[in-house]
Amino acid sequence: MSSRRDSDDSTSTLDQDRLVDPELEPRTVRGMVASTPGKLALIGLALIALTVAAGVLTSVAIIAREQRIHTLLYETGPLTHSAQELYGSLSIADAAATAGFLSGSVEPAELRSRYNQAIGEASTALVATTKGLPASDDPAAALPAELARDLSVYAAVVATARANSRVGNPIGVSYLNAASSLMHDTMLPAAEQLYTKNAAAQADTQRHLAQPPRAALMLCLVAVIALIVAQRYLARRSHRRVNPGMIAATALMALLAIWLAIAGLVSANASTHDTESAATMDALVRARIEAQQARADETLSLLRRDSDIQSEQEYARHVADVARILDELHDEPAPTDAAVNDAAAALDGWEHAHKELRDRLGAGDYVGAVTIAVDGGAQDSAAQFTRLDEALRGGIGNLREESSGYTSRSWSALSRLDVGGATLGVLAGFAIGAGIWPRLSEYR
Repeated sequence: MSSRRDSDDSTSTLDQDRLVDPELEPRTVRGMVASTPGKLALIGLALIALTVAAGVLTSVAIIAREQRIHTLLYETGPLTHSAQELYGSLSIADAAATAGFLSGSVEPAELRSRYNQAIGEASTALVATTKGLPASDDPAAALPAELARDLSVYAAVVATARANSRVGNPIGVSYLNAASSLMHDTMLPAAEQLYTKNAAAQADTQRHLAQPPRAALMLCLVAVIALIVAQRYLARRSHRRVNPGMIAATALMALLAIWLAIAGLVSANASTHDTESAATMDALVRARIEAQQARADETLSLLRRDSDIQSEQEYARHVADVARILDELHDEPAPTDAAVNDAAAALDGWEHAHKELRDRLGAGDYVGAVTIAVDGGAQDSAAQFTRLDEALRGGIGNLREESSGYTSRSWSALSRLDVGGATLGVLAGFAIGAGIWPRLSEYR
């Protein structure tokens, strides 16, 4: 009897030992996540990650835009301008050399000075374009070196032509023809290719800048919405309508979104105007190139005493292109109005002078034709072309200043947003932690 009781006690004792307190049973990860504290922790971590990501993405986007603006201000913009100046200087040098020959054995000092100045400016522009080209397999990278070599050859051939012209040797004209052929067949196409490449790079940068930072702005707005939804959830769970930490985080992200929206739109708007200004400037550059080619056709035709229609057709084609570009630009706003009007008036005067030049040449008055082309009065060909070129160059200069102003405005709009974006994102993360932690501690 006693033995049976001992056995029952032992069994009872063993059964008691096998019992486990439910409160001490380990919880699974799923169970912890499904609990209210787990949900609060996940919400807090997700919101912190979202706000920090929004701040970092804003900073990255702004830094990328600032780098593009820096490239536009100090690389592609100046390179495009240098390439345009290079083409213009080469054309002016060739026209001055040809006009000098038309003046007789001893060229006027003004034409010689213009030629020397144009050669010097072309050399300076070549140096400037060389600085910005990367060392690569791109054929355009070799253009400045090729142009520098050809420019030396051109100047030497022109010098030989002048030396022969001074002593009355007619072979000087052959040397000048060779120099002009080198200029028109090799150097000017290379300079135009260089300008086109740099202008395309500038336009590509401007197109990117004309787009606002949409991804960063959208993420900031998503963060604001998520914070508002989270606050409503916390209010239902904790029965507290106000959570200072979450309110502070929402305010910080709203501030970042507003700052980014305003700065991004101002920057994009300035870049859009910059793109439009650059397009107008490119049109004026093209008009100037066409005018210079027409001037070269006019003077070279006289030098060769051409009576055929080929040179006249080339002249007419270039002048028609100039007129077309100017007509298209008449609808453009200031500061091109005055430049376009002056250029159009000068072009009309040049065409009238050229018609008189051809009439005299057709009548056998070669000296009279040369006088109109080279050293005539204010209404003659040389003066009208100079007026046209100065008007176009002035318009290009005004647009370049306007473009630089828009680019600077785009840069200023982004000031401090690169650092401010990351700072606001991190501060919002800390504010979220400060708002969530007290609610979590209540469940301990």
